[in-house]
Amino acid sequence: MFWISHAMNVFTAKLNGAVRDAAASSVIDARRATAQPLPASHEPCR
Repeated sequence: MFWISHAMNVFTAKLNGAVRDAAASSVIDARRATAQPLPASHEPCR
């Protein structure tokens, strides 16, 4: 019984990690898409 619960814990942890990675990458992509016009205002020396 311990091995079954352990396997379930590992599986859910991997699933949560994959979901977290996908969410983080989508958030990073959204930030990149929205933050592209920013460097012009952030770097006045150019």
